[in-house]
Amino acid sequence: MDEDQADDHGITLLQESAKSIRQIENLIRPLLFRRSSRKRSDPNRKPSSVRKHVEQRRIAALARLLDTFQESPQLLDPRLELIVCTLVEALALYMERYPNLYPGPNTYVEQGVEPLPRAACKLLYALCKVRGAKVVTRLFPNNAEHLDSVLLTFRMWERTGSLTWEEEYILLLWLSHLTQTPFDLDTVSSIDTGYRYLLSDYPSPTFQIPDALSNVAERLLCHALYYLAEASKAREAARLLLVRLSLRPDMQKLDLHRCCMDWALISLTDFGSLECDNSIHVAIGLLSYVAGFLKSGGSACVTPFILSTFEYIQDITIDPNSYAQLILESAVARMLIIKVYRSLAIHLLSGSTLPAHSPSDVTDVLNAVINHLLTSLRDKDNPVRFAASKALSMIAQRLDSEMILQLVDDIAYRFQENAMFEGPKGSRTESLHDVARSQQRNLAAVDPLQWQGLVLTLSHLLYRHSAPQNKLTMIMNVLVNALDFEQRSAMGKSIGASVRDAACFGIWSLARNYTTRELLRVAASHVQSRQSPRQHTSVLEVLAAELVLTATLDPEGNIRRGASAALQELVGRHPETIREGIQLIHVVDYHAVGLRSRALAEVSLQAAALDNMYLYALSEGLLSWRAINSPNPAIRRKTATVIGQVVRLHGTHPISSLQQRLQSPRTRSPDEWHGLYLALAATILNDRSALPLGSAIFDRIGHSQRLLVLKTGAVLSIGDIIASNNKAELAAEALCSMIYVLGDISTDRTERETLEYHITLLQASMKYSKDATLHALCMAAVAIFQRLSRTGQADLLRSWLLQIRDGHNGQVQSGGSTEGLMAAVGAVLCEGPDAVRSLGRDLRKLAHEVLVRLLGKGSNVFSKIAALGHLYRPVYQIYLLGRHNVRSLDQALLDCFDDYSTDYQGDVGSLVRMKTVTVVASFQDSSPWRHSVSKYEVIGRMCGLCVEKLDKVRHCAWDSFRVQRMLDHFGNRDFKQAIRESNLIEPVSTSSIEYFKLIIDLGNRISSRSSMIRGLITSAGFGSEALVDTARKAVLEYLLSHQTVDAYLFYASLLQVIQAAISDVRLVRSGLEVLAFLLEADQVYVFKFTFPGWIELLESMRSLHRSSDLPTLEAVIKVYSALGKHEPYQLIRLAAVTALWVIEPDEMLKSLDLTLPASTIRSRVRDAYGYR
Repeated sequence: MDEDQADDHGITLLQESAKSIRQIENLIRPLLFRRSSRKRSDPNRKPSSVRKHVEQRRIAALARLLDTFQESPQLLDPRLELIVCTLVEALALYMERYPNLYPGPNTYVEQGVEPLPRAACKLLYALCKVRGAKVVTRLFPNNAEHLDSVLLTFRMWERTGSLTWEEEYILLLWLSHLTQTPFDLDTVSSIDTGYRYLLSDYPSPTFQIPDALSNVAERLLCHALYYLAEASKAREAARLLLVRLSLRPDMQKLDLHRCCMDWALISLTDFGSLECDNSIHVAIGLLSYVAGFLKSGGSACVTPFILSTFEYIQDITIDPNSYAQLILESAVARMLIIKVYRSLAIHLLSGSTLPAHSPSDVTDVLNAVINHLLTSLRDKDNPVRFAASKALSMIAQRLDSEMILQLVDDIAYRFQENAMFEGPKGSRTESLHDVARSQQRNLAAVDPLQWQGLVLTLSHLLYRHSAPQNKLTMIMNVLVNALDFEQRSAMGKSIGASVRDAACFGIWSLARNYTTRELLRVAASHVQSRQSPRQHTSVLEVLAAELVLTATLDPEGNIRRGASAALQELVGRHPETIREGIQLIHVVDYHAVGLRSRALAEVSLQAAALDNMYLYALSEGLLSWRAINSPNPAIRRKTATVIGQVVRLHGTHPISSLQQRLQSPRTRSPDEWHGLYLALAATILNDRSALPLGSAIFDRIGHSQRLLVLKTGAVLSIGDIIASNNKAELAAEALCSMIYVLGDISTDRTERETLEYHITLLQASMKYSKDATLHALCMAAVAIFQRLSRTGQADLLRSWLLQIRDGHNGQVQSGGSTEGLMAAVGAVLCEGPDAVRSLGRDLRKLAHEVLVRLLGKGSNVFSKIAALGHLYRPVYQIYLLGRHNVRSLDQALLDCFDDYSTDYQGDVGSLVRMKTVTVVASFQDSSPWRHSVSKYEVIGRMCGLCVEKLDKVRHCAWDSFRVQRMLDHFGNRDFKQAIRESNLIEPVSTSSIEYFKLIIDLGNRISSRSSMIRGLITSAGFGSEALVDTARKAVLEYLLSHQTVDAYLFYASLLQVIQAAISDVRLVRSGLEVLAFLLEADQVYVFKFTFPGWIELLESMRSLHRSSDLPTLEAVIKVYSALGKHEPYQLIRLAAVTALWVIEPDEMLKSLDLTLPASTIRSRVRDAYGYR
């Protein structure tokens, strides 16, 4: 799926969300509860009974339906409580009524069902994944009586060994929620069930449980410790359970929090001595508990552990031993270390103190933490960078102004690493600030990961309003630079999108948390932008213009939408400071910029029409890497069209910018040259009077070099065009576009040197065959042809036709060079058939000869496709205008209907058949067969393709057939109306019985019904099992439901087709299979075998007895077998005996008297072959 389709799917989700939520509500309760036999109003109605098992497929369908809300989880909020309460209610009822009824592993796998707790937990996890565990668990019941029942049931189900990780995760989450009960845990009644066994399996047995710990607290503790080392989501729930348990006031009185922290820190110290397969998961579990404890705990319980925790974690990050390296290799562990450092720094800045005998003071700890966080901003993993940037902003929020300035200066310095600017002559400087506007920034050498981390940090500082006022200028410059940041990997993949995304968040935070007065203190001239500073009156307009560019031109959908959200925040929070602000946010709407094609082609132009400020910004943005220099050729073409529209509607500024780009001596990539010349062609095409581009650019270079950079640009030289590489095809497209517009505006159409050079370039471009190149090639060919004299036109067209005829014997390989010539000839013939007709009879005859040769049996598939697509219609129309006989062209087209060529790729002839259908459809109302003897043959071949074996060919033929006026050839008005009103449009419907019956009825009404039958037997004879059954049922139902005359004509045509195709293995074996089927169905005997050619067919079948094709022999035997069951004649008996002799010779067959009764012959044959 491409990006536009993905964004369109998101819009569809918003529209269908209400329907999906209702569907979830209607499905979930019947899935979990049995229906009561009494009405709701009945006072004797019993509570709903919970089910014991649930179908897996229904659970999977509900989970998939919930997954569709991942992009917009807030849509579930109105009904989330009802859904969660229903699931938890079913789970609680099951625990209450069937606590001991839990099957072992894989008990119901073959039956397709699973226990209700597993199903409920899967759906609850799906909700947690979509909406978040915090939101979902708030809706869990927190009654104290549930605590003991959940613990008891959890323990019993664990013994079965069949709990899934979803069940463990949800049950632990519920326990962590129940742990927040306001009652002391020792007041909760519980039974001692021997939970200490869990600790014996734990890798670190150093934990000491307090003696005074109550039974229920001990059981909760054992569960938390056991699952803290699991390599699943259960570890997260176990960490939450352990943190909440240890921080309870009654547990703190027992020093449980001290026991847990000491155990976790000591275990991390002894981590290297642990010998277990999941050692890294043990370390992650320990770190997650430490981070959670420091985050959730108050100063009183956290302060005693600050120094020890810092020392232990610092040893891991600095000590190069093997176990520390193992921890640091995990991105999750590095992220947890950042969270530990963050919590330590926040506690120190909040008033916590270190012990008096500590060798480190608060400043040393803070410096170490901040340095580690700054270093982590360039980490290779996104979660680590996100955590580091957020941690720095939270710490900075509590720092004094001097330390914040130092932090921001350090961040600004890191932005200058490897950042350089290019001067007018390509010289580079290493200063990021105070650079002349004539220079262009070059960020190719910077680290994109570090830039993302740094921009995220500044964005978080802005979000928390921690950035100093005197640093806003620097921050705005960074954000503007980051909005246009792009780098590509060695494989060509974009690695700069994350930086631009962070910049959108930064500007959104800036607009949201800073007042208008604070922002207007920054001068617009101090912020770098793509436009002249006189275009803006405030820095807010600079930001607005940059956001408009990002929202309309960025290749990533989430960044375009992020820029739109930031623009809306900027306009809404700072009213009457941005020109046409209200209209602007209506145009650059969040949903309008979702589709890239719409954002580029429509939204950008609408924004540019609001004010010249946005026009100038768009003029510069369209010439950037996001548009005209995009790596996507389709975007460059669309951008060129937009530039032409901007020139036509809004003046000359884009032309001057384009002129500066073209005349710049900087080395450019082939992609950029391609985009620039397409833009230049579109500019000339859309503005010939407003700006005399010929005098502004072409005349400046000189009359003898009007081709501008077409001659001076090395990338677009003839040698590069002839070179066989992908970039050369782009250059060819650009050349052809320029030739087209140059010919259109030239005032001297007889200039021989220019024309010859254009023809040479056009000839060199004809070796390429992509659609975009062929389109530009055709336009250029027509432009050149119109500029030539009558003699020159004839000579050029003759030379092209001769090249097609003689070049490689007219053969076109996949992506070959002759298709360009065919496209050029076809375009010329289509543009001026009258002029071509006047060029001479010999030229028309040559075109006819070339076309017939290309469509002949000696031509390959690609030659036929190219000739049908480019030459057939124009040559045919020229012959019709000249009142010539077109029978040879008709026959060539009919032969293409029957092209079943095969190679290693399979049935490649299907491409020719579908192309032929497309050619027939292209004639539409002006169908040349309307008064031709070939019309019924064409219709018959179309009917045959409508029922042939390949799905794609059937759908293509039917789709074209429905829209053609050829249906008017039939006199049955009701039948024509039935076809036009048919709903058989989708590809799946062309495999239905009704569809086949409709086409059989249509084909049986025309004189060329044999063509329809040739296609039908390929579907009913050999193909997929479902297609064979469908086609045969359709044939049988049609014959049973129609008159005897129609059935007789069908059988007669079937025999004729088989007789004519006796040497065609593909058709004869399919026809014999269909014939055998009809004989077995007793449908032929009603006519007493009176069909013409019946005896001749049986005689011809003798030639197949020695065939080496086993399916053909099998089909022959099936026909003989079906005949032998009903036909007493000696000829049939002789054919059957002959078939037996071919299969397995027996001497008894030589002496067998075929005049004996059928029962006697049958008995002797069975005795000879051992059958009873």
